[in-house]
Amino acid sequence: MPKPKARLSHPIWLPWLRLFKQGYRLFASMELAIVLLIALALACIVGSLMPQESLVNLADIQRQFGNATPYLKAMGFFNVFYSTWFFSLEALFFVSIVLGSFRWLRPAWRSITLKTLMNATHIQSCSTARNISISPAVAPPETLATLTLALKQEGFSITPSSPKHPWSLYAQRGWLGRVGPMITHLGIALTLLAGLYGAFSNFTAQATLKPNESLYISEADSFQTSTNPPYWLGRIPEWKFKVTDFDIEFQQKSPLIPKQFTSTLQILDPLTGEMLAEGQSSVNHPFVYDGVTFYQAQFSPTTLHDVWIDRVPLRMDASQTLAGRPYAVHPVNATTRLFMFPLGRFTDGLPTNRLHVLLERNGVLQGYQKGFSEANNTILSLEEGGKAGILGGVSLQYKKAVMATGLQMKYAPETAFLYMSLLILTLGCVLSFIPHHQVWFALYSEEGEGKAPPTELWWYTKAKKRHFALEEALTRCLAKMPRALR
Repeated sequence: MPKPKARLSHPIWLPWLRLFKQGYRLFASMELAIVLLIALALACIVGSLMPQESLVNLADIQRQFGNATPYLKAMGFFNVFYSTWFFSLEALFFVSIVLGSFRWLRPAWRSITLKTLMNATHIQSCSTARNISISPAVAPPETLATLTLALKQEGFSITPSSPKHPWSLYAQRGWLGRVGPMITHLGIALTLLAGLYGAFSNFTAQATLKPNESLYISEADSFQTSTNPPYWLGRIPEWKFKVTDFDIEFQQKSPLIPKQFTSTLQILDPLTGEMLAEGQSSVNHPFVYDGVTFYQAQFSPTTLHDVWIDRVPLRMDASQTLAGRPYAVHPVNATTRLFMFPLGRFTDGLPTNRLHVLLERNGVLQGYQKGFSEANNTILSLEEGGKAGILGGVSLQYKKAVMATGLQMKYAPETAFLYMSLLILTLGCVLSFIPHHQVWFALYSEEGEGKAPPTELWWYTKAKKRHFALEEALTRCLAKMPRALR
């Protein structure tokens, strides 16, 4: 009695292999890539419409959204581009693009590198194959040589006949058009990779400084890393930065509307105080040093004012108040003091900043009246940047009101990498417009190759775009053939 056959047990890893193949097909599918791309686009729209914590104060967000603020914040709507779910979408799309590239681009690469020849029988089986009658009096090598020359004049590269296919010819042009999608996929993958790297290495900071103030970036009014410290891969600079000057340019027709404002910055060595770099940051023209970009965000008035008293430059602090007005005091001698009351563009709506100076003698503030009247020549009114005046024998000139500058600092080490990937992506898109044309030619004899002179020339074309241009090129090529071929 024959023994029963033993049942072969499946390897334990076989189900896992099937699961891996299914996962690969899912992530490499075009459908998933489109869904993820739409999701990323919608996330970017949300990030553009909703106020982001890196740009807007959380207090302003709370006033705008009220009781819904905690729920929207928990969902990451106020920090979209650094939220966990946005990182996840980017990572999934990156994996989909990489896996899909192996699946989608392999045929394109083979069409460039694999230069195959077809015999006449194979070409005849193609649905779009065509032919013309040729004279058997012309030898096949002469026919192919004439055809090769005509195709080269049209920009085709030629793969000549081989011993296996002696009566065949392969021609192609525009192979860069097939490389274009590969480069485009590479650019997309690198862009996503740069975004993921930046998501774990960025930081943003905001600080308001007066001229001649300096601090470390980590000491800014607000400092926030893109992710929590255990997962953050960036670095905090050790140098200090200093604001040496701040200037505002106003519109001529609207003196209260700023046209441009600029901060002059210095980068200092924290140990020696040596200046490492100097530059200016203005609106739409940031200053960049050591990968950190300084953006000009805002400005605000201060209580400081630069004046010249008897040609000596002084910085007065109008932090005291008299009758609700800020003022600064400068002693002239033991019995005389100068009281300086600033009036500003933004506080009083004047077309330019002004400084009203009153004289105090023996404890009596002379000429003080509501509205700062200049009666009895006891009040001197000076215009910012204007001419000097004399009060009580003292020469005074109002140079400028000192403004505080609001700077936003951002560290984004992936920026250069991102620009490079976008350049690669653009190059791939441009190359994708180049049409890739392929043509297979073969001479045909009813008795078979080598048994009788060929009587027909068969060809088969393949083009993804601009097929009409290929037909025109082939018409010109065939027109250059010997008369016997017509």
